[in-house]
Parts: sequence; structure tokens; C-alpha cells
Amino acid sequence: ITGAGNTRHSSVHVWSRAEANRMRYALNLEGNSSEFSTSHFEGAYSAVARIAGDYNSFDPSCKFYAAWNGRTLLLAGSAFGNRVRGTLLGPGSGRPDSVGVVVDGSAVGYNDIDILSYSQDAGTVSFVAGSQGNWWRIRGYQGDGPIYTGTPNVNDRMDFVVDGNADVAGQKSPDIKALVVFNGTGANGEPCEIFS
Repeated sequence: ITGAGNTRHSSVHVWSRAEANRMRYALNLEGNSSEFSTSHFEGAYSAVARIAGDYNSFDPSCKFYAAWNGRTLLLAGSAFGNRVRGTLLGPGSGRPDSVGVVVDGSAVGYNDIDILSYSQDAGTVSFVAGSQGNWWRIRGYQGDGPIYTGTPNVNDRMDFVVDGNADVAGQKSPDIKALVVFNGTGANGEPCEIFS
């Protein structure tokens, strides 16, 4: 969806099972101010949904199934002020581990991400390139791998509770269930981390 945007979408289901006909993205959203509800996105190769526009919203009934190369959501370009709710689901049998949300762009900022995330074992969030800071609330289960990779922006507001055997700051332990990074920075500018 490109151009001016400002569209409403309900009960959208984008998918493909044919290897030869796999699309790059199930949703490539470059327009602004569109809304999505009760929609499912799956079967893409590069990422299931690429969000590069501003002020778009997805309600909690939306589901995003892991892409075939292992990225579920991609925040790119100038993605600014988007509100993303919904559920991220892991890859099928025999496919690579997936990353839940990839942040890739210095203009990406002030997005409100509140998701349930399951089996994103390559990382629930991957901070590939610097961003302007986003608001995160993630709940879910991860059988293995890091909760996040890369370096969050010091302006990121993070509240992660990811159960399972996820790797929390290099400590792989079933006793460590949650990673919560709150408002702001430590003495040296690093995000504050609280483990429980």
C-alpha cells in the first residue's frame, strides 16, 4: 500500500503456499494512516509485513506468521508513530528460526508496539540500525535464543516478559523469566535492565 494511504482494512488474509510464487512481503505498507483489524499475514519470503509509513494501526486481532527467511515484522524507512498490536507466530517445521520485529532505519521512531510473541527464537526484537526510540510491550514464549539482539536506542521504552528458555543477557536459565528495560538510561547511557 503506497501513496496517501488513509484506508481501512478488515478480514484481510494474505498468504501463499507455492514456493515459486512466494511474494517478498505479505504487506508492504509505505502509505500513512491506514488501519487493519482481524487480518492475517503469512507466506511471504523477506518479511511478513514491512511497515515503512507513518501513523498506521493494527488492532490486537491481527496475526503475523513467520516469513520463510526468518523475519516477521520489519520497521523500515521512516516508520513513525505507528501503533502495532497483534500476535507473532513462529515458523513451521524445518524452517529457520525467526526474528519477531526487525528495526532497520534511523528514521524509525515513536512507534507503539504491543504484541504477543511466540517462538521467535532468533530474537523477539532485532535492533539492526539505530532508531529514534520506540515504545515496546512484549509478552510471550520463546524456546531458545536471545530476547533481543543489537543495541536499543536510549530513548526506547521497553517492557518485555518472555517466558521459556530464552537467553537473557547471556544467562540461559529457566529461572530467569523476564527482561524489563525501563525508561531511560544508566549512568553510562546504556538502557537500564531489571531482571526478575
